[in-house]
Amino acid sequence: MSSVNFYLKEPSSKEETPIFLQFKYNGKRFKYYIGHSIIPAKWDPKRQRVRNTNATTKTGDALLNDLINGLAQKVDAIYKGAVSIPTPGDFRSALDGFRKVVENRGEEKIDLFGLIDRFCRNEILMNGR
Repeated sequence: MSSVNFYLKEPSSKEETPIFLQFKYNGKRFKYYIGHSIIPAKWDPKRQRVRNTNATTKTGDALLNDLINGLAQKVDAIYKGAVSIPTPGDFRSALDGFRKVVENRGEEKIDLFGLIDRFCRNEILMNGR
């Protein structure tokens, strides 16, 4: 059985601390820092999401919870769609690519074909983000 969870590096800190994804599968553990930090008081450990649903990524182009949801969906899709057991490198390169697309969205104009392409790659999340 596999599980995707999100945690804070220093949950008792008073300062911002990095958010990381932890994926357990086939007796293995994959850990991935998502590139964003948050003050622990703004983190809901039960939901494993940001309390403020309007919190955005550093670029302001995506909601942080949407990024977290997308990363979880991406890891799950990679694992379930793999012919053999994926390596940490497989997960890391896919998640890096996903983050790049989500976080740099404002830098490029997306036409209809770009939107369709993002939809086919499961990069469009809630509310069309």
